[in-house]
Amino acid sequence: MEHHGGWCLLRRICIWGNVLWVLPSAGCEEHLEDVRPPKVRFFFWLTLHQRCWTADRRWRHGLQVSNDCITCDQAAETIDHILLSCCYAREVWHKCLSAA
Repeated sequence: MEHHGGWCLLRRICIWGNVLWVLPSAGCEEHLEDVRPPKVRFFFWLTLHQRCWTADRRWRHGLQVSNDCITCDQAAETIDHILLSCCYAREVWHKCLSAA
């Protein structure tokens, strides 16, 4: 277990419920709440419960004419599409994870 200024260095990446979670290294789970700021925890909660106001959700509520992704225009803009399956999101993830 490595510590850096009282924080555990992040070592594991886990995909659960189609969401990418970054977990601390083994034996460091007690610091998980410290690693994720409240706004990040809130975003994860919104994502897991499908509560983000994506184009698809606004379209289902009658607030928008189309539910197409404005970035790639290839699929409905759901949170799963925005974070994982959009061609631009995949490129960002590839660059972020290959730089690590």
